Amino acid sequence: VELHDFSALKSLDLQKYQPDLILIEIHGADVARLDQHDVTKYCEERGYRPIACQRSNVFFQRAPGQA
Repeated sequence: VELHDFSALKSLDLQKYQPDLILIEIHGADVARLDQHDVTKYCEERGYRPIACQRSNVFFQRAPGQA
C-alpha cells in the first residue's frame, strides 16, 4: 500500500480489530508537529497515541484501558 498507508488504515475496523501497535509511514511529517497531523488525530480519536518515530515511520500504541 505504498503511499496509501492512511487510506489503508482508515479502511480497518478498529472497533473489531484492536491491534496493540500500529506502524504507519507518514512522509514529510514534522516530528515537532506530529500532534497536528491528520493520521495522529485519527489514531488518537480511536484510542491510540504516538510512542515513537523513526524517519517517516510512526508507531502508535493503544492507550491503556482501551478495549
